[in-house]
Amino acid sequence: MSAKWRRRLLITASAILAVILGGTTKGPAWLEGIYYDTALAVHALLQPDTLHEAGVLVVGLDEASLAHPDLTQRPRALFGPVWAQTLTALRTAGAKVVVFDFILAFSGEKIAPGYDRTFLRALYENRAHTVLGRSQDLLPARSYSAALGFGPMSLGLSEVMPDGDGVFRQIPLMLGGDKNVPALAGAALSLTGMTDFPNKVRLAPLQPVDSLPTLSVLQVLSCAKSDPGALTKAVNGKLVFIGTVLEEEDKKLSPSRFFAAGQQNEAPITSNVKATSDTQNCDPRRDGTGATSISGVYLHALAADQVLGQRVLSDLNIWITILIYGAAVALVVTSAVNLRPVLAIPAIFGVCVALWSGEVAALDAGRYAAMGYPSLLSLLFGASGFVFRFMFEERRRLRMQKAFGHYLAPELVRRLSDTEEMPTLGGEAREASVMFADLSGFTTLSSRLPAGEVVALTNQYLSLMAEEIEASNGYIDKYIGDAVMAIWGAPVTDSDHAQHAVLCAQRIARRIKLMHEEATNQGRDGFSVKIGVNSGSIIAGNVGAQNRLNYTAVGDTVNVAARLESVPGDYGCMLIIGEQTAALLGDEFVLRELDRIAVKGRPAPLSIFEPLDGGIAARGSVAAYSRALALYRNRDFGTAASAWEKLAESGDRPASVMAARARQLQDDAPPPDWDGVWQKMSK
Repeated sequence: MSAKWRRRLLITASAILAVILGGTTKGPAWLEGIYYDTALAVHALLQPDTLHEAGVLVVGLDEASLAHPDLTQRPRALFGPVWAQTLTALRTAGAKVVVFDFILAFSGEKIAPGYDRTFLRALYENRAHTVLGRSQDLLPARSYSAALGFGPMSLGLSEVMPDGDGVFRQIPLMLGGDKNVPALAGAALSLTGMTDFPNKVRLAPLQPVDSLPTLSVLQVLSCAKSDPGALTKAVNGKLVFIGTVLEEEDKKLSPSRFFAAGQQNEAPITSNVKATSDTQNCDPRRDGTGATSISGVYLHALAADQVLGQRVLSDLNIWITILIYGAAVALVVTSAVNLRPVLAIPAIFGVCVALWSGEVAALDAGRYAAMGYPSLLSLLFGASGFVFRFMFEERRRLRMQKAFGHYLAPELVRRLSDTEEMPTLGGEAREASVMFADLSGFTTLSSRLPAGEVVALTNQYLSLMAEEIEASNGYIDKYIGDAVMAIWGAPVTDSDHAQHAVLCAQRIARRIKLMHEEATNQGRDGFSVKIGVNSGSIIAGNVGAQNRLNYTAVGDTVNVAARLESVPGDYGCMLIIGEQTAALLGDEFVLRELDRIAVKGRPAPLSIFEPLDGGIAARGSVAAYSRALALYRNRDFGTAASAWEKLAESGDRPASVMAARARQLQDDAPPPDWDGVWQKMSK
């Protein structure tokens, strides 16, 4: 099996294996977590400087609230009267649903009958708008549940499970075999009348999670008395989640852990608030701390807020995900086995960056695309590609480079070793295109300029030609004084050799024309160029002595190309191609047949063509020139000359040449057996 097929087999097998792994296994939780959390941070930074109107409010039990004289002497297990005032104040202010992220397992009724009467009354009066927290094993006091009427949505699981790396990213809304056991946020949403929401929500904050609007318990109680209008403005129409925000309680790692401290894309809704303990300020705080760990109540509140704001992420389609796995691995393995390490390694890491960027873009489209695992597989398979390359390719490559390094350019040696092709000693038949390019004006300049200046100027132009030849996958066969011979299709096979040769010749002609015009405008000396291109069968192989080799091409195709190199000077243009080259070119090339000429060494005449730059105008010129040429060959020299003279008015030099020739034949008619062939006697 050739090296090319071994590489293809490796790339295909790697892509298939990556697809299988992507469809049946999952990546490390820590890696997916880093990808997702950093993508969230960047996505948040890229958002406009606005802040959405949250549909939730967090009421936090903080240090300042516990330190208030009305609360400091009261054990938290006996906060029933406090919760009664809080619930009543919030509902009076217009809260849709009030959620207690506490498991109120103890009732003060056990030690003092009537102690929780106000709380029980508040629960009963707001039973369709209140949710109490519970866990898998612990329920609120039965009297509290009874006050709520044992409603199916009156209790919600407050427990959440972290991902494998300990970060809380997925918050349940509904659980149970029939998805009929509500979590806190699910119960709250259900009480608003919503039924169409997912069973869990992947948190995707645009600001640090704890930047959700927040009031302290003490602020709620104080504002209900001092400024009920401000409290209504903050609470009305919202889902309110009450929970602890104490430093030492219920702290959980947040997916906004990589957000910058205080990062939020907004101008503050209100003036900067001093703290939640400022009981005279009834505006919710929104200046999130950006801390790595935040209070769990914010997780439930954010999950509900995303549902209310229709910002719930859906997983990327599984087939698209699998396709990404295969494409990413195929790309990195291709890079590993085909590119030099200095290019392959950045390419592989570039794929990983592109995958991560795709995860950022997916967030903007409301999709979750886990790109950590495909990135890991890309690195692993890329490393495998390097191992394969070292084991199976380097020995062959070194042998090829040693063999051809005596006489070929390094880049061509690399391409030869990549293609698994070795020209046979003595020559082999190839289909190829050959170009001869000769600098015009060399003799004149060499007669009046110092030798050093002539050599430097010549090298400048030859370097330009060499640059274009190598860039088009051509091979510089030899330099012949101020001329260059180049081949496309040997020693490396090129199915588009004619197109590459003509495109290269056009670029050389354009660049040398610009260099010559620039030199003339600056009063310096410069060259023009004459280029001939011909295509067909050649014999390519090694010639020379045993210890001094040269790879070259011979044959009729080469001879005709050499003859064509001098023809542009006769027609006032820079580039001429043979009829076989013209036949191989596609429709993207604009060609016009200039003439039929007799070439030394060939019994039959040869049609010559000029490739033109441009679009509609160039094609119009071709049509006009062709009509004149047909008249010329029909011996209507006067009409042909007039047509060419009209073209020549726009600076068409071949048309000017042919017009002069037609006028001459009009005055001095050719013999009856004249066949319209120009007798080219050069070289």
